[in-house]
Amino acid sequence: MAYLNKELQERINNLSPLNKKLLEQFLLDINAAKLESEKRDAVTRLRSKIREIVTAGENK
Repeated sequence: MAYLNKELQERINNLSPLNKKLLEQFLLDINAAKLESEKRDAVTRLRSKIREIVTAGENK
């Protein structure tokens, strides 16, 4: 288990600032969600934000 925690920490440390921000917001949203529908909403918001970022990158 310690190896997995170390691996996860390493991967988090290697994320770009934007990806860290997205992950942090997603985890906060999931943590705050009490209902399954709120969890699905958090996933939907994350997917929407990712699509927005990808589209903005394609339009450059």
